Amino acid sequence: MRALTITQRNLYLHFLNHQEKTPNEPCYVPPNPTQNSRFPQYIKAIQRLEEMNLIVVDRESAFHYTGWVMRSPEKPVNEHSPGQIRSDRDLLWRSGR
Repeated sequence: MRALTITQRNLYLHFLNHQEKTPNEPCYVPPNPTQNSRFPQYIKAIQRLEEMNLIVVDRESAFHYTGWVMRSPEKPVNEHSPGQIRSDRDLLWRSGR
């Protein structure tokens, strides 16, 4: 396996930490902590983790990337109700919180 970049490693560690602490809750993609100019690299890091088969990202769960759900490749797709996921994060994002 190739080495992970800093961004890939941080995203993957976020995912692993979430799975360890709250395995029954959906793991949302965290907000990009860097400058907006680095946003394309952030999205590319998520895509690369998928290509490496470390995570699977459900992009249909929300319009905004912080509503996307990361899951393990071994877990079933319908682990959480899409309606439940959509209602929790999208409503907060739309309200400006």
